[in-house]
Amino acid sequence: MTGKANQYRRDPGDRTCRVVWFKTIGVLVLAGFAVVGLSAAFARGYHALLESSILQLRSVEITGLERLDRRTVLDTLGVPKGANVLSLRLDRLARRLEGLPWVKDAVLRLDAPGRLVVAVRERKPFAVVHGDTTYLADEEGRLFLETTVQSHLELPLITARSLQELKDGTDLRPEIFQAFRDLLETLERTDWLPPSAVSEFRWEDPFGFVLLTNPKGVTVRVGRGGFKEKLDRLHRLLMVLQERNLLEAVTAVDLDYVDRAFVKGRFGESTGV
Repeated sequence: MTGKANQYRRDPGDRTCRVVWFKTIGVLVLAGFAVVGLSAAFARGYHALLESSILQLRSVEITGLERLDRRTVLDTLGVPKGANVLSLRLDRLARRLEGLPWVKDAVLRLDAPGRLVVAVRERKPFAVVHGDTTYLADEEGRLFLETTVQSHLELPLITARSLQELKDGTDLRPEIFQAFRDLLETLERTDWLPPSAVSEFRWEDPFGFVLLTNPKGVTVRVGRGGFKEKLDRLHRLLMVLQERNLLEAVTAVDLDYVDRAFVKGRFGESTGV
């Protein structure tokens, strides 16, 4: 006779599952406590490291300064002596320096022990640009500092009535700047008309550049390009005028032609040469 199964007897498999489950929970709880403990220990260690004198900033080395002074750079950085080097955000500090008009870019790095090295590359003033306001322009044509014409007499002066609403951080019109660079390089290669002999590079739309020469104020129209040929022609022209004792009477020369020049002066109407 087959006996009936005991409906109230516990299955040994269920007991085993419960044991495994409780063990798993226990392991997870212990792991959680371990993580919390390690995190707390790490946090305490990190804060202790921040307060450690080993990582304090002791000195700042600055290179590349010509126009700027060290105090201006330090004040802009705003990093106190003794600050923890781990708290420094070098990219943010570099952007602060690059906000100064004279700074083209800046690179910062940390050197042991506790030394911050700041490499500054300053803008090179290339010309004074005068329109509705007056700015210094760097070698890339970027306007970076408002100034006055008299403050930088050692630099060439570019003027134009069309230069309106000049602003810090903007670029000089490309066609003006490129023509000016070409013209300046051509003048630097001559041995009879250096850039210092030109008191003003006047841009006139749509024709191009007119040079106002020192010391007599003779104007020379050279246009937008072909400067070497035009200046060679001007040199020959001046030699002829000198031979004829007419040089002192010249007030203006227009070279913006293919193979000739027009001269104005106190000897009558314009004359083609």
